[in-house]
Amino acid sequence: MKILFYVILIILSNSNFSEMDIMQESIEMLKNNISMITSISKHSSELVSEDVENEIEVIDTNEIMQILNMTKVELEELCGEKLSKDKGTVSIIESSMLFPMLYYDRYNISIIFRNDNENTKPIMISIEKKSALSSIEISGKKLGNTFDDLKNDFNVCNVEKTWRMNKDIKVYKLLVDIDNLKYTFISNGEKEDWDILNIQLE
Repeated sequence: MKILFYVILIILSNSNFSEMDIMQESIEMLKNNISMITSISKHSSELVSEDVENEIEVIDTNEIMQILNMTKVELEELCGEKLSKDKGTVSIIESSMLFPMLYYDRYNISIIFRNDNENTKPIMISIEKKSALSSIEISGKKLGNTFDDLKNDFNVCNVEKTWRMNKDIKVYKLLVDIDNLKYTFISNGEKEDWDILNIQLE
């Protein structure tokens, strides 16, 4: 911006303008440039915001049930990758085992299997809170941040202590059973925000 100002001064000083004319002309040109930059910046922000909104998709109950009823082969085609314990495994609550998974980037969900047999079906869908807040609704309701929010929204009250990987790693879970699906919200502390949502068929 300073360089532009000095360039304008040099150009105008070689003309027949008075010093006051030069200053006024310089200020006017700077105002026009600032206005143009502000307009471009605002337009770019709007485009970025619009792109982010367009990327967020809500996965409805029917599609969740459809995914949980598909076979490994069908889901490999849907996700565009092969199920392999070498490529991806995940732990789940109340088990010390690691389970093979497929990642479905359309909704940022992990589809977890008990084994990698050809006709095996998923045991659950798992999704991190950041993605779940945007893409998961239960009975048309967006998800709250805390166990207390979930209790109020879905009229449930039981928070249970459980474990993950081994029985020394304590976590807490809150269950919501709606529309033939079991939603398990998992938190590292009873009073902390939940961080993982697992979804299973009832």
